[in-house]
Amino acid sequence: MTRWWAGRIALAALAVALAVSLAAPASAQTEPWSQEKATALARELEKAVSGLRDSIRKSPQWEIAAQRKTLSRIQRKLRSIESTALSLHAHLAKGATMAETRSQYERIQRLRRDAEVLAEHTDVSAFTKPKLDRAQEVLSQLAPLYPAEPLPVPKEEQEEEAK
Repeated sequence: MTRWWAGRIALAALAVALAVSLAAPASAQTEPWSQEKATALARELEKAVSGLRDSIRKSPQWEIAAQRKTLSRIQRKLRSIESTALSLHAHLAKGATMAETRSQYERIQRLRRDAEVLAEHTDVSAFTKPKLDRAQEVLSQLAPLYPAEPLPVPKEEQEEEAK
């Protein structure tokens, strides 16, 4: 067999392996749905993020004009995290299912990641990190109840989160 054919066969094998791994995404939740557990964790999440955007107001970075735009963006993300966590808890408390609350859970995850990335560009981590860390702990406990494969982000949400 020539090197050319050996390379082609190896490439074909790699393509098949890649196709198989992509064809079966890890979209199954790892823990059966528990309404009680999800509701309790959503209540903890709501408490963890409560006052999160207020904590950023303590930052002395507000006095630096160049930082105000970034701080405003962080504050909007944190406000969205708070309101979405409140909504998630309210819906779960009323008996909403995993399918009905999945988009809220995923939105909180996206917003948290966005806020952390923005926080790296300014010195507010001392004010937001403890609450974001606690929120991450609770989200990690919620994660097994939801599918790992995220839903597509609605266009209007993409535009809002880009601000």
